Amino acid sequence: MKSIVQLPIKRKDTHQLTQIRRSKLRITTSCGTHIIDRSEILFLKSDSNYCEIFLADGNKILCSKTLKYFVQKLNDNSFYRTHNSYLVNLQYVTFIDATYKFLKVVQHNNIPIARSRIVSFKIKLNQIFN
Repeated sequence: MKSIVQLPIKRKDTHQLTQIRRSKLRITTSCGTHIIDRSEILFLKSDSNYCEIFLADGNKILCSKTLKYFVQKLNDNSFYRTHNSYLVNLQYVTFIDATYKFLKVVQHNNIPIARSRIVSFKIKLNQIFN
């Protein structure tokens, strides 16, 4: 019987794997598994235990994960939960209402901003754009 020799993983390889994990997101749907770049996500819209993921190329992905799951997965500075039903990639925001009641994302209409989140949203914008 031959024994299998397992080669050690080099530090360089583990660094590359970590970078891929940080930049990509695996989403399992009823059709299969999608591997998408986090920077391609415009926003996520929740409907109970399902999420619609709107992508920069115009596609949408429907998956059976909660928005809370994606808030934990996309916990970098680019994403902000503006409402109980929306998680927005701030890189794609093109317009914010003067009263901070809604914002617009490239190619999409109004995304609400909850009254309870307006102050923290303004702080987040100042951190990113100043």
